[in-house]
Amino acid sequence: MQFPLRPAAAKTIHRSQRDTLNILVVDLTSHCKIDHTHYVALSRITIQGLQILHLQENKISINFAVKKEKEHLRKNPPATSLTFLNEIPNKYRIVFLNANSLHKHIEDVRSDYSLTSADLICFCETKFLPCDNEYLTKLQNFHTYRQDSIAPQGHIRPSYGLAIYYKECTSVDGYPIDVNSKTIESSLIQLQYPINDLLVCFLYRPPKTPIKSLLTHLNTLK
Repeated sequence: MQFPLRPAAAKTIHRSQRDTLNILVVDLTSHCKIDHTHYVALSRITIQGLQILHLQENKISINFAVKKEKEHLRKNPPATSLTFLNEIPNKYRIVFLNANSLHKHIEDVRSDYSLTSADLICFCETKFLPCDNEYLTKLQNFHTYRQDSIAPQGHIRPSYGLAIYYKECTSVDGYPIDVNSKTIESSLIQLQYPINDLLVCFLYRPPKTPIKSLLTHLNTLK
């Protein structure tokens, strides 16, 4: 006795749009050409989990208007409203960014060419611990200075912390230095090269800290 097999979770290619799947059998049997249906079907999954039935290469079709527009964009790329950091020539590039747990995002930072093309970077809310090793904290070709916070009782990691990364520059002896108040963190670094006597202050004010406290802190930096 034979039992007919039926797909447990079948749907048309059109209905599969926006799906992301791990394993998929795609049946591309068709009696007519449908623009881009092969692209929709094959872009739901990686090649490792894909099995294709009846590819029918003669039914692969591309919309003429789409093809024409792609050719137009290649010849006339749209102007971007922003210049990427790595595209700015002959400038000293300084970046300040809220990392919101840098130990969780350090691999993203290492892979972000726009960030790593900067000369001086400061991250706030790093949430580093003094015991964190270089794998969690270092950036290639950068010197590192950390101002780690203390984790509150009952918490594994602190809520704040600063980390400064700098390269190809000469810091003045005694810098960076920390100037902190009750809730505000700041670190100062003074450089002699490539910009002579450049003093940079990185400061983090938690959202609930009053502006009055910020002004008081700024007065201590004079």
